[in-house]
Amino acid sequence: MEKILLTLSLALLIGAESLTAGEIIDVACGSVFQVKASEVFGNSMLFTSKPAVYFQTAAGKKIKIKVLNKSNEFKAGTDTLECLVVTGAVEGDYPLYVITNKNPKLVTDSFRLHELMITSISHRSVKAGDMVTVVGNWFGSRAPVLRIEYGGQEASKSRSKSCKVLKPYKYADAYDKKGKSVMNVSSGVSGLTFVVPKPIAENMPAILTISNPIASRSFQFNKVDRTLRLLIFDPRYSYSVKRNEGESRFGSVGTTDKYGNAHNPEYKPVFHGTGLDMLGALSFSYSFDAPDNEEYKGIWFSFGRTAIELIDSQGNPNGKTQELYKDSTFNLNDYFQISTDKGYDIDALSFTLTPNGQEQKLVLKFEMEDKDKNKQFTRRELDCSGTSPIELLMPLSDFILSSGSFDQSAVKLISIVVEENNFADHVSNPISGEFDINEIALLDYQGPHCSAGDLSLIGDDKTLVAEIAKKDFEAILRLFDPVPGAVVDRTLFRDLYHWGATGWLIASLPGAVNMGWIEREKAAELTLKTLIFLDKNEIWGNRPAGMVGNSVGMIYRFGGFGPDGLEDPLTGTRKIDNGNVNAVEASTIDTGLILISMIVPRVFFDSSDNEIEIEIRDRIDNLLERIQWNSILGEKDGAQQFRMAWKPEACGGYQSPADFAGFWASKGDNSPLCIDYYTDEGKICAILACPVAGSAPWYGLINPVKNGAVLSWPGAWFTYNFLCAEYLPPDLGVDKAGIDWNENTRKIFDILNHTPGAELYLPDAVELPDASYLAQGDPSVAVDIGAPYTGTISIYSIQIALGLGDSKISKAALAQLRKILSEDPDVWDPYWGFLDAYHPDLSDPRILSRLQALKDPPALRFEGKWCQQQVFSLNKGAALCAQLNYLLDGYLTKLISEDSMFNNSIDAIYGTATGEKSLRTKR
Repeated sequence: MEKILLTLSLALLIGAESLTAGEIIDVACGSVFQVKASEVFGNSMLFTSKPAVYFQTAAGKKIKIKVLNKSNEFKAGTDTLECLVVTGAVEGDYPLYVITNKNPKLVTDSFRLHELMITSISHRSVKAGDMVTVVGNWFGSRAPVLRIEYGGQEASKSRSKSCKVLKPYKYADAYDKKGKSVMNVSSGVSGLTFVVPKPIAENMPAILTISNPIASRSFQFNKVDRTLRLLIFDPRYSYSVKRNEGESRFGSVGTTDKYGNAHNPEYKPVFHGTGLDMLGALSFSYSFDAPDNEEYKGIWFSFGRTAIELIDSQGNPNGKTQELYKDSTFNLNDYFQISTDKGYDIDALSFTLTPNGQEQKLVLKFEMEDKDKNKQFTRRELDCSGTSPIELLMPLSDFILSSGSFDQSAVKLISIVVEENNFADHVSNPISGEFDINEIALLDYQGPHCSAGDLSLIGDDKTLVAEIAKKDFEAILRLFDPVPGAVVDRTLFRDLYHWGATGWLIASLPGAVNMGWIEREKAAELTLKTLIFLDKNEIWGNRPAGMVGNSVGMIYRFGGFGPDGLEDPLTGTRKIDNGNVNAVEASTIDTGLILISMIVPRVFFDSSDNEIEIEIRDRIDNLLERIQWNSILGEKDGAQQFRMAWKPEACGGYQSPADFAGFWASKGDNSPLCIDYYTDEGKICAILACPVAGSAPWYGLINPVKNGAVLSWPGAWFTYNFLCAEYLPPDLGVDKAGIDWNENTRKIFDILNHTPGAELYLPDAVELPDASYLAQGDPSVAVDIGAPYTGTISIYSIQIALGLGDSKISKAALAQLRKILSEDPDVWDPYWGFLDAYHPDLSDPRILSRLQALKDPPALRFEGKWCQQQVFSLNKGAALCAQLNYLLDGYLTKLISEDSMFNNSIDAIYGTATGEKSLRTKR
């Protein structure tokens, strides 16, 4: 929504400057504004009689505006006209006219009338006598009408009563009289308190309606249904390509058959409807070819992979599999186990299935399996005669044991099974059948109310961000594997660790302690687990397998199942892919991300008598001293630049020999690839390298200027944020090259978002609907003139913007997050928080062309919404750290600025002597 705010002392009092065509003035019912004759009609003009003032609709209808001036004011002539908005028009943009001497004069092209909006209500459960505060926008200066309805849904039984709004009101009116308005007349922010009338009793359902002449809004109190639906399978907006077929929100989908693949039960994505109304499901079909009294077929959904094929040091299968049943299980007794939201348990399972219209009935077995492969089950009948979705509810109390002693605190699989004949249980099914699986959910009938709708009602900005950030922290903590002390790369499988993302978690722990999300002792314990694993000489070297990093301290981007320790599924050494031993590189950027994160706990865990905190600091020292930055630096075009990446073997794009061993990522002429153009990640590495290399790497980066800003190559938003939103103090000013990097990021934001009030535009790196990865950018902020944007929205990018310490940017980011929660609730998950990305419409040519280019296999669909079902820890962690800076007034930047090594690097880069800045030094 485009808006131009006038810099006037009182809200919407027009006249401090003349209006020009194109200006949009925000008003609500009850707003007062001024029109100055001298500025509308010319300097010599005065109002000598009361004119008519009106809005005009597109159809030509005149909507009268009340003129407040007294009649005697016009006798001598007055320059100022006081006008009151009392219109009953709908929300929209209207031109404003004044009629003098029978001639209409256009004052401004557009007044924007706003409908009232509720953003939060202090009580969800009420009874008579309670004082309830309602916060929102555009209520109007006069109190809106409040009525509360009760007595039932039938009109004959329903009753309503008015509610008393308490005085004095919260705000001053347009004449600066305190306590006279329920709306801040300059911003539209509104609030009121009312008393719940009799006979509203505790737990009595009641609906509050707030109305002004423009619109009404309703809110239900004392809801009977407090059910929290936690989706584990929701394919509606996720399946766009074959690669994602069979993914659930938490893990994998598979079929089961007693005889292996003898009869092949099948599942495949299907879609119904067109355009944005398109909905998806997973179609399951089976047939029994050979009668067998015990034969069964079915489909299962896991909370993570159940097994993985093991390989040798050359990347070839060795005939073994590693079971993962004990990894990534769910605790149904305490679903939010590591959360500060305690005491929530799962009451029932819900399966929404669509029959295929055949004249038959199926008896389905719903089965849960725990980490020890013990099972419990229940059965339900599915009537396939219709084609409307059917929800089958199964309270956990309905499940009975089929083997062992079932552990509800460690559930691994949930399955739907079709049995051909089970004589013992009197079950018999048709020899073939088919139905769609629309949704599988876990239900908590007294849930913690952390849905998108609940969040959208939180009025206070920091309270909202705290709830979002807490979910991000819980998500990345759930992805933390304590054996290697590493964070899993993403939610849908757990055999890949991301060391750069692990750095974000380590950096966030002090802030999480400050927020009360984790105890200091537990944060120290987690930090030490990572350090103990990394601080081992035997896992650093130039061999192709079994190493976490090379001999000069560069860490591999991904760790996972390596040939050393294959019997242990929890190893963080170099990830080796089946058939491609050379897949993972040692990454300069990921090395920088994890090492700079270590400085934060080195300052925070400062106890001189706590052995764990002393060990944390010592091991961080060892890790920082291990890296040999001078071995990673090289000269290019007369400047010192970092080599991009390294592998121990020559392969593909790795042909340039390194002095110590192995090969650098290389160009076609075999010269090393470098971090040449500016990126925040390169700046992070330069800060870390400064103690041994001086400031040369910082200034060795190429800093091209366009549109008044220094640009990165891809122009992706994260390339301007990974340092500025997380670690770089905001008040440093310009470096020795004359560049203010914090201000540069703000310029990038302004260039991208040059239209105030429009959708927030932050192109960023994301896994796209076609399953490819792309660092999306925009040519206006990229060196790459072909920087592409597909319309795919990465939510973490909006969250990162909050860490920049700029009120204008944070206001825009918060508005966009609220809009997403309200209009796109599918991208919010109560367990994981914001999912990674979404696209509002796959028919958008920018993404459609990529989907249409997929040939083998082709895309599954070319229209409708799309929502990424995965959560990526690298993105979650960056968003988390930025939000902690927002919530705690730059907490991470303040902590890291107390470190002497970081301080000295900043001194060298910015040309300041130690002590000139207000930064304390430690360590």
